[in-house]
Formats: sequence, C-alpha cells, structure tokens
Amino acid sequence: MLKKLLATVALIGALVAPAHADQRFLNAASYFLSGFDADNGVKYTVLKDGSEAAIWSTHGGGITIFQDEHNPCTVHYINFFALGLEVANGKRNFPLTATTVDFTKMPSPRDINMRYSIYPPAGSMIESAVKDAGNGSVSFVPTGKTFKSFYFGSFGNLSRRLNALDFIRANYCQGLPDVRGY
Repeated sequence: MLKKLLATVALIGALVAPAHADQRFLNAASYFLSGFDADNGVKYTVLKDGSEAAIWSTHGGGITIFQDEHNPCTVHYINFFALGLEVANGKRNFPLTATTVDFTKMPSPRDINMRYSIYPPAGSMIESAVKDAGNGSVSFVPTGKTFKSFYFGSFGNLSRRLNALDFIRANYCQGLPDVRGY
C-alpha cells in the first residue's frame, strides 16, 4: 500500500508543467494547512488540465494542494505523510482522499483559539475522494464527512500559520467576519 501511495505522489508530479500564475494564495494555503511553503521547498505547478497545485515531496511522502478550478477560494489538500502512516499501520485502504477547504467559510484567525488543532465551522473543511477524471486530471468528490477538528501537528510556526490565513482573507477570500477578535 505504501508503494501505491508513493506511486501516486510520483504520478501527480509527472502530470505537472511549470507554473505561471500568482502563487501567493497557494503558498499561504500550503503554509496554513501543512506548515510547509516555498521556503521549505514547496513547488508550484500548473497541471496539464490548467489547474494549479502546490507540491512538496520527499522519499517518505509529501503534500499536494490543488486550487479548485471552479471555486478559486477552495483548495484540496492531500497529506501523503498522514495517509502513508495510515496505510503502513493497516488503517486505510484506498480510495485516496483529500481535505477540501473553503476559505470563504473559514473564521478570522483572531477567532481561532488554537494550540495544535482548530475547530472549523461546518462545511469549511470536508473530506473528498480523489478520482481520476481522465485526460491527466483529477476530480474531488465530497464523501459526506466533515471535519469537526483539524490537527495542525508540529510543523511550522503556529502564529505564522494563522498569519497565512489572515493573508488569504485580506487578499483573496474574505471569509467569515471577526466575531471575538482574540
């Protein structure tokens, strides 16, 4: 199973061409969700079907973040590290899934009381099955599972990760209004 997971990472890497668009949104989304950004070697690409992605990989896994082609404020985040651990421990079989994040539904960073997890509003983070859409592209089909919490882990500076969310809200996707304002 782990070999199949790593083959999927290689396949995604093979489907890419050099990026050409503004990459600041994907860089901020990557850092907010994973703690990795361009400073950590995240590469930005445009897939053959025209969709944009941020990819970071190593021999033990990696991350991929796709910008949704129909909703520019939505990303699909695949954490191959976490999936690889689940496969290695016999807790997951395929299909491959992604965390789909709609930044227009995310709260203000000042309203997130975070240590290592956040508790996103309903519908802002859902699970999607990753499907082969043909012609070298993938599609993301909601599974019906919503995330009641999202574990950040220990990668990246937590306050900088909230700053990345603030950057997304200020420049791309407004999101929910400030409520508490920590």
